[in-house]
Amino acid sequence: QVYNSAKKGYDHNLTLVGYAPFDKPEVAFAVVAPSVRSSSSSINKHIGRKILDAYFEDDASDSAEDGTAADDASDSTVAVEQSPSEQ
Repeated sequence: QVYNSAKKGYDHNLTLVGYAPFDKPEVAFAVVAPSVRSSSSSINKHIGRKILDAYFEDDASDSAEDGTAADDASDSTVAVEQSPSEQ
């Protein structure tokens, strides 16, 4: 939390770190959303979800092209650690 005198309020740096799938990680990611006006914003979670959706969509496309079966991303459990300000 950082005081922003121009906006006369506090800005927050929101973070998110995660990996997926939970049991056999294939991808790890970190998100930092600096200078967010509200600590209740969930922009970091939306970005994290888009990262995972893009990864598993691309993974499924690659598997379809080479004829192998891909794991269904919707069945994967995602491990995520939120910043202390969100807990």
